[in-house]
Amino acid sequence: MTTNLVECINSVLKGTRNLPITALVKATFYMLNELFTRKRAKAEARINVGYNVVFEVREMPSGLEYAVDLSRQRCDCGEFQVDRILCRHVFACCANQRLDWQLYVHDVYKMDQVRRVYRARFRPLGNPTRWPAYNRRCRQCGVEDRSRSRCRQSSGASAGNNAL
Repeated sequence: MTTNLVECINSVLKGTRNLPITALVKATFYMLNELFTRKRAKAEARINVGYNVVFEVREMPSGLEYAVDLSRQRCDCGEFQVDRILCRHVFACCANQRLDWQLYVHDVYKMDQVRRVYRARFRPLGNPTRWPAYNRRCRQCGVEDRSRSRCRQSSGASAGNNAL
């Protein structure tokens, strides 16, 4: 691993080895600046292609074809727009165009959203003897500790007692 790293550095610094240290630092700076500028332009071009093109994906061996529109987040299979989950067709488009598939993940599936869901704190329940009393009443007859399914009255006969 060290040999590979050294070879990589040697190839970057090729032609600058005999320069004074300040010139070596400046040359390295300008080479990295050019590299990053070129890579940024290439990445932006790929993203723009993904936003402006509808892809056609053919599954093998079935031969079924699906249209994928990354800009509108739609796929003929329906998963992308309904469940907001990346389907295999979206992954195929991203892989083919060398696009970052994470750009198309819906916010609801991102970790910061998951953390927000579980951010709430629970207060201790305290002493059960201090909890408020809960009295269950039948909505039909008003009798305590009786459920509607066990009520002897019919629903039509006790229409006036529904408020309880």
